[in-house]
Amino acid sequence: MPSKKLVTKGPTEPGVTQMFVERQPGEEDAAAHAKAMLDPATNSMVTAYQFHAIRNGADVNAMLNEIRRHVADVRSGDMSRPEAMLVTQAHTLDVLFNTLAQKAAEHLANGRLQAMDQLLRLGLKAQSQARTTVKALVELKYPKSATFIKQANIAGGPQQVNNDNTPAPVREKNITPTTELLEKTNGERLDIGAASAAGATHQDMAALEKINRPANTRRKTAKQS
Repeated sequence: MPSKKLVTKGPTEPGVTQMFVERQPGEEDAAAHAKAMLDPATNSMVTAYQFHAIRNGADVNAMLNEIRRHVADVRSGDMSRPEAMLVTQAHTLDVLFNTLAQKAAEHLANGRLQAMDQLLRLGLKAQSQARTTVKALVELKYPKSATFIKQANIAGGPQQVNNDNTPAPVREKNITPTTELLEKTNGERLDIGAASAAGATHQDMAALEKINRPANTRRKTAKQS
């Protein structure tokens, strides 16, 4: 069963046809209309029609078909249209920059510094966008390729180099057990305040004997001197 076409309200300019929306078999009109409204090609066509200066007499369906053809070319790998678009956009931005810069110079000559500053700021924005567009064009035309550099191991003497991708083994942490002299079990401290039992060596201790010495050591020393 072929798809049907819905007619939407089109522009009122002379020579412009109305836009046709395709409806699949069994699809409701509201669903087909919503699909068309969210279609990127349709939105691009409507925006281009609204802003274009020579839209009078244009066929919106032909515009939509042309945009869809450009999309199909890019999908197939033909990037000539995007390249041309970036080149022309860079030219347009360059024209904007020069035009705004020239107008700013006129205001500067007449002493209108505020107007000159505003125009020059807009011109520099256009110049920055032109540079960004050219950069995008270069990346599109000459995409960067990934470079893989192999490791070179150079040394004067003998060496051993391991270029294997095998991950290094994880070292196990050596945990020293709790010292038995300090702790009987983990978390149980010694009681340093408890009285210790006497040892088995040299248990009997006798009193010191009386030492015989002169009663008056000072006097004896004096006589000797």
